[in-house]
Amino acid sequence: MKTLKKQNGFTIVELIMVIVLLGILATTAIPYMTSTNFFNLDTATRKLESDLRYAQNLASTTGDSYGFRTLNDGVDSTYEIYEVSTNQAIDSPYSHIAMQEDFEDSFPGILFENGTQYDIEFDSDGNPSFVAGGSTITLIDGSQNTKTIDINTIGLISVQ
Repeated sequence: MKTLKKQNGFTIVELIMVIVLLGILATTAIPYMTSTNFFNLDTATRKLESDLRYAQNLASTTGDSYGFRTLNDGVDSTYEIYEVSTNQAIDSPYSHIAMQEDFEDSFPGILFENGTQYDIEFDSDGNPSFVAGGSTITLIDGSQNTKTIDINTIGLISVQ
């Protein structure tokens, strides 16, 4: 008679235990994974970085000065990109309406840290002048996580 080889594999009990353990891990991990605060903070920071670069590039290409400033709206979450000579918000190239962003609308819970007022103007070479608030812009979320955007004196913009 032929001898049968020993079959290796998992028993049904082992499979059920693995499924139960995965279920327990999933139920404890899902609340942490669905928290959008960090994603809102990161996305809001990238949006602000993009708008700063837009103002800087617009100044460099047109020869006019453009700036970024926060608006004192009582919530510390609104900013605009504006033309320095007219002191008016420019139109967004996407929506063709005033380039103002309120984080409370798009990224709930994101604010400028400590209500700091910022006003940064870019000259025709793209070099910044810091009218108010300094060269580091800090955003904060509801969990007290922060992200910063640094602008050095020659206009290099970096996110940390």
